[in-house]
Amino acid sequence: MKDIKVSKLCMSMNVGKSGDILIKAAKTLKKVSMQIPSFGKARITVKSFGIRRGEFISTYCTIRGKKALVMLFKVLKEKAFTLRLSNFSGLNNFG
Repeated sequence: MKDIKVSKLCMSMNVGKSGDILIKAAKTLKKVSMQIPSFGKARITVKSFGIRRGEFISTYCTIRGKKALVMLFKVLKEKAFTLRLSNFSGLNNFG
């Protein structure tokens, strides 16, 4: 059996709008990850969705080291330590 190595854990919340809903998503991500999240901008303008280029539409953070392992353990504990085969990519990346 292979040993599992965790180098980093990337968490993101894509809201699609800026404003109060994005601030609420950032607060939620901060509670879960215990880190200050960063904000992501839209790359292109999409009129049908009402998104302008350069507008903040997502929030994300990266957890590394021991914190990532502890966080992953907490999440797997909630899922009763069960994973599907479709959760892994061809290069054995989880996601």
